Amino acid sequence: MCGFVYTNFQPDYIDLYDVKSRGPDSEKEITNDFGYFYQSRLITNSNTKICPIDNRHGMLLYNGTEYYRSSDVDYIIDNLDNDIDRNLEFLSTLTGDFAICYVTDQYVFLATDCFITRPLYYGISGNKLCVASTPTPIRSQNLNPHLLDHNTLMVFDRVTAKFICKKIIYNFNLQQDKDNVDDILISFENSVISRFNNSLVSLTSGYDSGAIA
Repeated sequence: MCGFVYTNFQPDYIDLYDVKSRGPDSEKEITNDFGYFYQSRLITNSNTKICPIDNRHGMLLYNGTEYYRSSDVDYIIDNLDNDIDRNLEFLSTLTGDFAICYVTDQYVFLATDCFITRPLYYGISGNKLCVASTPTPIRSQNLNPHLLDHNTLMVFDRVTAKFICKKIIYNFNLQQDKDNVDDILISFENSVISRFNNSLVSLTSGYDSGAIA
C-alpha cells in the first residue's frame, strides 16, 4: 500500500497519521504553486520513482500497480497531460489497480481502477479541495470526505475547485454470447501470471480468493 494527500491550498495543519501508516518505508512532501503534495510509500518495486513526481504539464500522486510495467510511475507520468480526453483515453489502457491524483495548472484529475482496489477520497468547500487515500486528512481540514466511484475519472478546476466533468474510464462489454467458462479460466491464469513476477507469496495474495470468485 501507499498513501497520498493533495490540497489546492496551503494547510496550516493536516493529519497525516492514517496516510503515513499505509506507506511506512518512505515519504515525500512538496509545496509549490499547485498546492500541497504528500506521499508515503510501501516499497514493493525498487525501480519505481517516488511520487509526487512532475512532468511538463503537472504533478502526479499515485497509489497502485501496473501489472505489465516494471516502472509504472514513469509510464504513467510520461503519458498524462492537460487534456481531459487524452488522459481518459490513456487511463483506459492501464492494466492494474490504481488511485491517481494528477494536478496541472488548470485541472485536478482524480481516477480509480475498475474495482476501486485503492481507495480515493475528496472533500470540497468553496474553492478548497482536499484529496487523500483516507478520510482523516480531509476531515482535519473541516471538509466532508466523499469516496470516489470505481472506474471513474473526475476533473475539477484547480483554482476554484469547481466540478468540471465525470467520466467512466473503461466500458465493459456485458453482452453474453458464450456457453462455456473457458475464457474465464484463461483470464484467471493470465491474471495470476501478470502478478507472479518470478516470486510467489501465496499468503493473502489474492490467488485463492480470486479463484473462488
